[in-house]
Amino acid sequence: MRNLLHSLILLLVALALALLLLPLGILWTLGEIWFRFFIPSGKNSPSKKGLWYLWGIFRSVAIGIDQIGNSVCRDLFNRCLITSSWYKFGKVQETISSVLGKNQETWTLTLVGRAVVWILDSLDKDHCRESIITFTSYD
Repeated sequence: MRNLLHSLILLLVALALALLLLPLGILWTLGEIWFRFFIPSGKNSPSKKGLWYLWGIFRSVAIGIDQIGNSVCRDLFNRCLITSSWYKFGKVQETISSVLGKNQETWTLTLVGRAVVWILDSLDKDHCRESIITFTSYD
């Protein structure tokens, strides 16, 4: 019970900090990008840190949200997207696409799971297979 309460408190603190700091961080980064484009100087010129930097941030945020989705929605995804328990959703630091790709290779996706893979692959060729993360140790 103590561990549950401790985890709940950590979750609430993390959510509060995220609500406060994420918008601030996004605005700060956009301000930095704007500043570097309109007032370039040497190492901070647009060619050194500009759209590619912003692209990297957007990609990192997307992967982070994907990993959170894999963890938070594990029960829903395990029920609706895969047919067996060969490789389940919910592993921390793994993306939804990685789990879909692993189950795609073993033919353990449901019709809904195959539809999600088809949508992702339509946007980015072989997205799920190329997103597979291999872990060297399992916890």
